[in-house]
Amino acid sequence: MKVAVVCHRASAGGWNYVFMLLSNLKRCYPNWEISLFHAHDVTLDLFGFKEKFAESGINVCHCPFNVKLHRRGGLVNKIWYPIRKTILKIRIRRANVADKLKKHDVVFYAWPYGIEPFESVDKPTFFIPHDFIYTHWFGFHCGNLYNESFFRTNYDAHLKFCKIATPIVSSPYVAAEFKNTFPDSAQMPRVVYLSRFNEFEKIPGAELKQKLKKIGIDFPYLLWPSNWMYHKNIAPLLGAFYEVKQKYPDVKLILTGNNTKNQRVVCRSPFYCDHLKPGETDWDIWGMGELPPDDFAVLLQGATAVINTSLCEAGAGSALDAWSMGIPMIMSDIEPFRQQVEYLGTCAEFFDPRNSHDIANAILHVLDNLTDARKNAKKSEKAIAKYTWADVARQYAEIFMEKADEK
Repeated sequence: MKVAVVCHRASAGGWNYVFMLLSNLKRCYPNWEISLFHAHDVTLDLFGFKEKFAESGINVCHCPFNVKLHRRGGLVNKIWYPIRKTILKIRIRRANVADKLKKHDVVFYAWPYGIEPFESVDKPTFFIPHDFIYTHWFGFHCGNLYNESFFRTNYDAHLKFCKIATPIVSSPYVAAEFKNTFPDSAQMPRVVYLSRFNEFEKIPGAELKQKLKKIGIDFPYLLWPSNWMYHKNIAPLLGAFYEVKQKYPDVKLILTGNNTKNQRVVCRSPFYCDHLKPGETDWDIWGMGELPPDDFAVLLQGATAVINTSLCEAGAGSALDAWSMGIPMIMSDIEPFRQQVEYLGTCAEFFDPRNSHDIANAILHVLDNLTDARKNAKKSEKAIAKYTWADVARQYAEIFMEKADEK
């Protein structure tokens, strides 16, 4: 089987998903030839994914391909040249990539956002609409990425995917979202739950303390691994954390993920946080940004608990990592998270993500009952160990082979 995987770009979590899936497909089916087609992506380089893919036996193919054009003088050509160059590059690039994809048995689009399918490639095709957040509106906010233009761009592209590709999703919730968004789609989604997003090894206690101390951490903290997007819903957590600080003043909150870097603030109000004044050093919340996997592994394992406040997701990637390390999980009471817990047999403390008081109560319940919370976390660790990426990979392979046989 020759499998082409198109992933022009992705988030850090997205690349983790792609790596875990492809590396385990290769482990389970060593005779398969798997090729990854990608464009330039800072995240891909930042976390060393190229090397990891290559070490796993995945063919890594860079695209787009550059096209050189000669520039002429004159005002018209100053305007026309960039347009012509862009149009020609896109056409030539897509033609070159399409020719390469045609040499494979199946084509899988692993991050179908900001890209349209190669409709000229007459091969069994698959795509994973990770979620349908782009179809929802969460109100006004900085960046406003959930506007109508953002919706139309993704909707139109996914409509094209629906005509030629089999959708694979990671929860029944996303399957329902798919059916609601594309009720006339010829093919309904296949559900394959995901496993942990990283293969972290346990760090011994003394070594963990030493590593944490190196990055300036010698205090209890809660970890919120997410990003700045509005549906991640950090605002109610800030109000909740103010309440938590009233009872546990030594506990800190650490944020990681895209656009969370260089934030150190103080919780003096349930309605907002304050920047540190000149000379102030005592902070309550620290945003550390995107971290390399080894650094994140340290932060994850040192956390008292992990929090996920999302309003809308396919599933909780942060929970998968927390459970696999035996860390207590505190999370939004939303349908996909409940489905995930039920399927995997894990444990979590749930809260209403729109209610700061409820979030605070959930956090306080864990902090007040840490022994029980850690026992539940150990149960979760054992439960999630039974469902591995090899299980995920085999389910994907069955879907690929089924459609390839039909063709």
